[in-house]
Amino acid sequence: YPLSFVGLFRCVYGTALLVTILVLPESSMLVLASMIDPMRAANRLSERQCFAWKIVTTDGLPVECTCGLEITPDGKIESINDGNLLFIVSGFKQFEYISSEEIALIRRISSKFDAMGGVDTGAWILGKAGLLDGKSATTHWEDLEDFKDYYRDTNVQPDRFVIEKDVVTIGGASPTFDFMLHLIRSRLGYPMALEVASVFV
Repeated sequence: YPLSFVGLFRCVYGTALLVTILVLPESSMLVLASMIDPMRAANRLSERQCFAWKIVTTDGLPVECTCGLEITPDGKIESINDGNLLFIVSGFKQFEYISSEEIALIRRISSKFDAMGGVDTGAWILGKAGLLDGKSATTHWEDLEDFKDYYRDTNVQPDRFVIEKDVVTIGGASPTFDFMLHLIRSRLGYPMALEVASVFV
């Protein structure tokens, strides 16, 4: 794997991977759960904090998911200065919920993280921030052709998730769970990933 992800895939005992999740309105609750619950299960099963996470929004206010449930964040994106992995989770009408100034902010702070991630239509926001130029990426299968037409400098792949250099893009809720198991397996070993998968049958 590229150097930035090699660091994420190596677990230093006693050191938690710090994950920040930017959630936009009209995101899928299943995407968010598929990201957080595997980390929670890995912490419980390993009996130590292997992962730490916080949820942020663009303005620090709660956002409503497509199912109608509200997510209360830990803060707003501009208050985050560093961490290991920054995920952008978005769903429908993603560009209606993030301004050009906020996209520019994401580009600026990307260098403070080891890696960036775009989930579902979050890949569109990474692309708009110029973080997918010359890289391979994926997005939700319903948007794949439009995504390919829009981002001509990106090598768009019809894969569940794509890791390239310091960016991972993920195609939806089930692929998010796949990626998290991949991350857990890489950091904590295959038996732990199998235990986490078994928790969710």
